[in-house]
Amino acid sequence: MNQLYFLHIPKTAGSFINYSISKELNKNNILNYSHQVSSNFPHSIDFDNISFLGGHFAASPLAFNPNFYVACILRDPLERSISYFNFVYHIYTKKYKDKKTYKERLMEYLFNDPDTRVLDNVQSKFICNPVEPDIFNPKTSRESIETNYFGSQFCWFLQDIAIKENFVKKQIDSFDIVGTVENIGQFCDKLHDWFYDNYKISINFDTNNKVNKTEYPVEDGIVYDTRTAIECLTPAEIASFKINNFIDYNIYDYVRSNETSRP
Repeated sequence: MNQLYFLHIPKTAGSFINYSISKELNKNNILNYSHQVSSNFPHSIDFDNISFLGGHFAASPLAFNPNFYVACILRDPLERSISYFNFVYHIYTKKYKDKKTYKERLMEYLFNDPDTRVLDNVQSKFICNPVEPDIFNPKTSRESIETNYFGSQFCWFLQDIAIKENFVKKQIDSFDIVGTVENIGQFCDKLHDWFYDNYKISINFDTNNKVNKTEYPVEDGIVYDTRTAIECLTPAEIASFKINNFIDYNIYDYVRSNETSRP
């Protein structure tokens, strides 16, 4: 039995992908586990017998089952970061209560908050690093996990281990289906073909079906969607963000120039 792990990096259209796959697999009584469909926590997963696994589990499942086929989709690093900031904006309005404007809060999040520096190069960290192992231990309570790893839940319990660009590229090259949000149609076509070849089912990836909708912040009549938020940054600020996230940018460009699927 071939098994697929969708390594879901937050805010890369992964919720839509997980939902589309799990919906069809559930119809066909095929064992699967999606972080968007299953809400169990800690996560009790049958890594040996599951057909599809999708979620914010970073590289951990590959240690449990090295035979997984792996799919992963990336996004422009600044767009991804702002998309996540907008998605949880209500948290940061409270955290940065001394900041009065959207731009001030965004600057704090992108550059000044020491708690969010773990999010620099976060796509590369997801590709290479494990999450805290206790999140897979059904004998561990949610309360004890959140107590023992306080703070890391804001980075999906991802272990903050130093990464090197060459290792990230090597990991990417070992994956089977890799793509970018900008070419999501091509990525979904490859997923569709994989499931049809292995399970004889067709996955309907309806890109009009929005999952995890974001209510964009509004200030002085301006709706700060991702594009508008980027436009409020100066070229120097964008350049600083690129310096802080240079590994993610290099990996993103690497995937963009070579979006391939291993047969």
